[in-house]
Amino acid sequence: MRFGKANCVYNSEIDVERFKTTNLIVFLCFPLLPTGTYLVERKRALPDQLTGLEKLPLDWEQILRVWVVAAGAILGLIWLIELVCSDAAWKLVHRH
Repeated sequence: MRFGKANCVYNSEIDVERFKTTNLIVFLCFPLLPTGTYLVERKRALPDQLTGLEKLPLDWEQILRVWVVAAGAILGLIWLIELVCSDAAWKLVHRH
């Protein structure tokens, strides 16, 4: 999957934006291994149709940002599940 949109430059004359994005292998909705960073462009009217312009060295800053956001989301989900489960257990104990 594609992650990130760094160094975005928009050309309003031709309605094209150019930016750097990184592809990562995803497992169970978690981005794991980076496979490449690319300079791409697309028309704003067609956001899913990217044209690859150049393969770049891996952008580790972008990759780390993706990993931090993904880890934060997973920790938030774990915290929410723990909160709901402990609240349900507390109510069950005090009901009986």
